[in-house]
Amino acid sequence: MNNDFKTRPDNTLDHVLATEEPLVPSSGFAASVMERITDEAVRAHKPIKFPWRRVLPGMILLVPGLAYMVLQLVKTLIAASATQAEPSAPFIATAIALNPQYLQMLLWLAAAAALTFITWRITQRLVGLR
Repeated sequence: MNNDFKTRPDNTLDHVLATEEPLVPSSGFAASVMERITDEAVRAHKPIKFPWRRVLPGMILLVPGLAYMVLQLVKTLIAASATQAEPSAPFIATAIALNPQYLQMLLWLAAAAALTFITWRITQRLVGLR
C-alpha cells in the first residue's frame, strides 16, 4: 500500500478543500425554504375535522337499538305492574328481576359507555388537550 498520500503534507483532498470556494445557496433557495416552512406551520395548526361520515352510521344504528331496549323495558314494567298491585322494588329492578336479559344489556351499555369515555380521555391526552 502506498503511504505516500498519508505522509505528504499537502494532501490532494486538503488542497482541493482549501482552495474551493465556500458553498452559497442560490438566490431564491432560502426564501423558498422559508415559504414552505411557513406554509407547513399554517397547515399544521388547523384543527382536525371530526370524521362524521364514519360516526353517523353507528349513531344511526344506536338509536333504534336504544328505542327497542326502552320499549322492551316499558313492556316488562307494564306486565310487572299488572301482576302486582303495588311494586315493592323500583321499576328497573323489577324489570331486571323479571327478565335477567335486561341486566346483561345494561352491563353491555355501561361497558360501551366506559370504553368510549376512556378512549376519549386517552385521545385528549395524546393531542394535548386538558
